[in-house]
Amino acid sequence: MPQPPDLPGQKLIQGSTTPGSKNIVDKSVFKRVIRRCRMEVQDESQRHSAKFRCNDKLQLFARSLTYNRNTSLNNKVQPLSPDDRQNFLHSTPEYDYPSEVFQRWKSKNRLKRDRNEGEVRFARRVFQNLATTFRYSYVPSEDRTASRLCLSEATDCGGLSTLFASVMRSEGVPARILSGRWASSARPGEKLNDHPYYQYHVIAEFHAQGVGWIPVDTSSAILHDRTESKLKYFGQSPGDFITYHIDPCVEFETDLYGSYRADYFQIPLMWVRGEGSLDDYRHQESWTVTP
Repeated sequence: MPQPPDLPGQKLIQGSTTPGSKNIVDKSVFKRVIRRCRMEVQDESQRHSAKFRCNDKLQLFARSLTYNRNTSLNNKVQPLSPDDRQNFLHSTPEYDYPSEVFQRWKSKNRLKRDRNEGEVRFARRVFQNLATTFRYSYVPSEDRTASRLCLSEATDCGGLSTLFASVMRSEGVPARILSGRWASSARPGEKLNDHPYYQYHVIAEFHAQGVGWIPVDTSSAILHDRTESKLKYFGQSPGDFITYHIDPCVEFETDLYGSYRADYFQIPLMWVRGEGSLDDYRHQESWTVTP
């Protein structure tokens, strides 16, 4: 399971697992920290079941984008380093914005940045376009590649965040997605499109010069914002979301079967080796948040 990173919206105070685990890093330039636990069968009780628990204590921060020309500039925001800026601008297999399909869609929807358009103004326009033209739909097996998503009219939080970040990157504005869960306990029996739901969620961020990383939650705007402007979830976060990793596709060593690539790494993943059958395999999950 990933270890929550320190970000503008959160700070990891303490993290542990039961049984204990060893920290490794994934193969990306981000070197995302993953807690890998190896459980050896020691007695009869372990031959039929295994339990793994993450205990994370975090401080979450509310963030609000305000428009005030008189704001003090004493605490200037540090610009992104050249490496970070490049990492959050380049195309990837998921952010495949150079594709002809994506570029045609972007032109059709007038999502190109005007010459004198600032990062925040452009991001707001992109956000409003997605929030008013897409519907929310959750399909776990959906291909969340930008060039595929732009051809549809509905997708989920991960797809909408990928589209937003892809448009921003394609126009020279650093952007990324944050994969994690809501900071509230799962409700027993809750399902999303007939799938068990344990508060999984994905949002996006973009970086504006002099401001820093700004959160956006397009799917929440579609589902919950009934205002005409659709800006209730633009640049606003009450500190109710926990990030487990930045950007999709976390590739790491499983220790048993070589490397594995997880698009959205929000739940503990497991591999087993030994004798027997997994025909009657059952998985039980819980997610508890205590303020």
